[in-house]
Amino acid sequence: MPSFSPENISIQILNGARLWGVAGSWEEKFINAGFRNIEIGSAPGDEIYTGIEIRYRPSHYVAVPLIKDVLQFGGIAPDAIRETKGLEEGEYDFIIVVGR
Repeated sequence: MPSFSPENISIQILNGARLWGVAGSWEEKFINAGFRNIEIGSAPGDEIYTGIEIRYRPSHYVAVPLIKDVLQFGGIAPDAIRETKGLEEGEYDFIIVVGR
């Protein structure tokens, strides 16, 4: 079973709000919470997202509360966070799309 401590979880944070600096601001919050393997970028397409979407590998569902804690501590209401299980195997354990 993989380790689910923050320093062992890989995250990609995508700016879906289309506002400058959104992903970088969240990257800083996750670093302050102990996460180390983080990449940031822009969500694909032209869609403007609302709320926060957490996409994760099914094998990492037990680590979702770690992610949600950082988001909620950063001011996101629990009802603004959507979870999507089923992220394909790839480079990241979690993809977080940050909207408005």
